[in-house]
Amino acid sequence: MESDLVAKPCESLEDLLRYTKGSAEVIGLFMIKILGISDQARPAAVLLGRSMQFINILRDVAEDHVLGRRYLPLGDSGLKDLSPQSIAGDPQAFAKFMGAWTVLYQEWQ
Repeated sequence: MESDLVAKPCESLEDLLRYTKGSAEVIGLFMIKILGISDQARPAAVLLGRSMQFINILRDVAEDHVLGRRYLPLGDSGLKDLSPQSIAGDPQAFAKFMGAWTVLYQEWQ
């Protein structure tokens, strides 16, 4: 993933979806071909790959911050970044932020 070599945060859902398409959705598409599954499974395979990558993104917020990466767009969360200081400064905003992304994850799953 070339995009992981350059620290450029995702600023929009479109950026995030572009990342998940290249990092995981294609894996789902490869798997249906390898396993000989009908192309009717393509939409489900895409969403499964996306949701699996996304749960990793949710789980790795702190680690990604240390590495200079941010895959979750901040939007109107009120958070300036996802640093430990920012999170500790407004834990309720962080909880709401992560809760909203978790709902989206569940929809994709």
